[in-house]
Amino acid sequence: MRTTGEGRGDCGWMAIEVETDLARCAAEWRAFAASAHASPYQTYEWIEAWWRLVEAREGGALQLVRLRRGETLLALLPLVVRSRMGVRVASFVGGRRFNIQTPIWCDGFAQALEDAPVEIILRRIGRIVGADAIEFAHMPRECCGAENPFVTPDAAECPSPTFILPLEPDFTALSQARRSGKSLQQLRRKRKKLEAEAGPVRFARASDAEEAARVVDAALSQRAARRAASGVPSFFDAPGGEAFIRETSARGVDCERGCSSLMNAHYLEAGGRIVATYFGASHAGFYSCYVNSFDGDFDVFSPGDILLHDLIEAMCGKGLTALDLGVGEERYKQSWCDRIPLFQSTTPVTPKGWLYMNAARLSQDGKRLIKRNKTLWQGWRSMRRLASRVFS
Repeated sequence: MRTTGEGRGDCGWMAIEVETDLARCAAEWRAFAASAHASPYQTYEWIEAWWRLVEAREGGALQLVRLRRGETLLALLPLVVRSRMGVRVASFVGGRRFNIQTPIWCDGFAQALEDAPVEIILRRIGRIVGADAIEFAHMPRECCGAENPFVTPDAAECPSPTFILPLEPDFTALSQARRSGKSLQQLRRKRKKLEAEAGPVRFARASDAEEAARVVDAALSQRAARRAASGVPSFFDAPGGEAFIRETSARGVDCERGCSSLMNAHYLEAGGRIVATYFGASHAGFYSCYVNSFDGDFDVFSPGDILLHDLIEAMCGKGLTALDLGVGEERYKQSWCDRIPLFQSTTPVTPKGWLYMNAARLSQDGKRLIKRNKTLWQGWRSMRRLASRVFS
């Protein structure tokens, strides 16, 4: 039966509840995420701000799915249903714009799947929320030390991986294991040259709203310059993107340990000028970098690399266990992190969903071919730079 704001169905012994009001889920969501498996992108604070400031303006029906056994909450899936090419598709809030996507689930959920395979549960969810297909992207096979039960057996590898660095308390030992002595020495030299060129170099985290706003302003300018030079889109250009970063980084300064499920604004300053930034969030010891930038005027000194070095050192000092640098195979990520494949799966619910699934697979295959062929990928990047100059 379905009522205003809430729906309920059954999948064998498992109850499926659907809520459309974020606030009504807040207390249970926060309590569940504190002990369950989730990345920073699935915390209530992150999803609430993202939905309100960014995604709600894009339309679609918010569907907060909860799976229960009796009174026990087993999993929570923040979904949105939208029409794509005449097909109603349910996907995670945030979609491909979040580095990592997973539901939130407890340890008992994996055992529960022995009674009902995840594909059956997903089809039942699809019918309840009125979707023709359920599409999950950017799903790791393992999240926060546990196997992800929502990666279906037929899930396809995404065109781009994410990059994750396991942290340890001893940063010196970690940096020596991950980087060569020569590369670390070069970074020290660049830091000294940057200081000689611009003035004292300082790593910091914004500790009040005014400081956070200053870091956002610098990142906004730096990302705009990069877009003009290379054609790489700026997150701040997306409707609501700037508001999301500004609000969450202003609210994130209140965390005493300097890490929270809202945004942290870290930056590198040289002579009082912000020359690189990193915005990210953490949950359960896992820190995820979401947006970064650097000042192209100081590119020869690699300010982004210097900031990343200091950021990793700071996260080690706070006792965090892993750091995620996000999707994309940039050089600086590969120099520190392990390459972690991500997966996408489409579960058809109706015949229209089956057609959509096959079209999605063809699209993914095409993107994978371009990104893994050096010539095609360089050609695409050249076209993107040219388009940026012509239409800017």
